[in-house]
Amino acid sequence: MTLAMCNLLFWGHGETRDLTQRGNFLNIIDLLSNYDPLLNVHLSEKRIQKYLSPKIQNELIAIIGSRIKENNVKNIRKCSFFSIILDTTQNISKKDHLSIIRYVTTDVNDNNEPDNIRINETFLGFIEAANQTAKSLESDALNFLNTLDINLAKCQGQGYDGAANMSEAYGGLQKLIKDKQSRANYVHCSTHNLNLVLNDACNNVPHVREFYDLSKNLHIFVGSALKSGVI
Repeated sequence: MTLAMCNLLFWGHGETRDLTQRGNFLNIIDLLSNYDPLLNVHLSEKRIQKYLSPKIQNELIAIIGSRIKENNVKNIRKCSFFSIILDTTQNISKKDHLSIIRYVTTDVNDNNEPDNIRINETFLGFIEAANQTAKSLESDALNFLNTLDINLAKCQGQGYDGAANMSEAYGGLQKLIKDKQSRANYVHCSTHNLNLVLNDACNNVPHVREFYDLSKNLHIFVGSALKSGVI
């Protein structure tokens, strides 16, 4: 959990315990064994499973991730209301993925009354988007909520960018969701608004505009060359 929260790599150039360039996971296990006699004995045994292989490490990550997601979903089910924050991003294979959700929880005081309202924003996972049409995005989002047994009736808001497929008043995603939940009011994402402001500001500075145009063209050129096998 510490490695994951600090965004540190687990593996090194090799995963055998006698290598000096092995990963963070094995090095930290060895460090802990200096202060944990039971772990030290376990690692020093010869003919037993150590459960330190890359496959086991991946399984541990998956188990921890599943438990965290399960706890977050329980909190969302219990909360009074939530909002959908949805955006797409491309992975290395050029496939679009969606991510959501924001919700509100309240603590309960000694008199069993709501207290200390907290706004929580949590990542529940990526959903591969079939395409960018509003109808398809609606289907992806609602199917995801249904899979997690999250009730759309508690949805009180939507936050997307200003693209037509998301914000359009008659056929955008926000309208399709609002048709199913009338209280899910749409708010243009403030981060996307800031991005538009910065974009317009940069376009009015010639040197900055030329720098980003060159960077963009280089990215397109290299990406196209890799795809065609030229490089």
